[in-house]
Amino acid sequence: MVPLYKDNQEDICPICLDPLKEAVSTDCRHLFCRMCLTQHVDKASVSGVLSCPVCRKPCSEGVLGDGYICFSHQKRVCRFCEASRHLLCVECLQCPEHQSHTELSIESAISHYKVRLDRQTQNQRQTLEL
Repeated sequence: MVPLYKDNQEDICPICLDPLKEAVSTDCRHLFCRMCLTQHVDKASVSGVLSCPVCRKPCSEGVLGDGYICFSHQKRVCRFCEASRHLLCVECLQCPEHQSHTELSIESAISHYKVRLDRQTQNQRQTLEL
């Protein structure tokens, strides 16, 4: 995951240059306001070519998803709380409810859950073979 910038440039929509509102992301993980990206998609649909407004990588309309933004604080998430199983932003990390919890980098949490899921899938396959 892309690290947080100290000047919070990541919390700004690159299309309207305002703070992100209802953040959504492309498959290349650039974040935009939902309305800004929707308008971009509508314009691109006419030309038939949809690409990320930042890096110009091609993407499909179906991959536009919710951005990795904390709903409570509207900041980009940066850690994963094992106890609550929530993604946390910098402000969440300061909240008393998470102070005693174990936090992981998002990449570590993804790796951990992939291994767990693979193990469970393998166990299910073995059960089905019996």
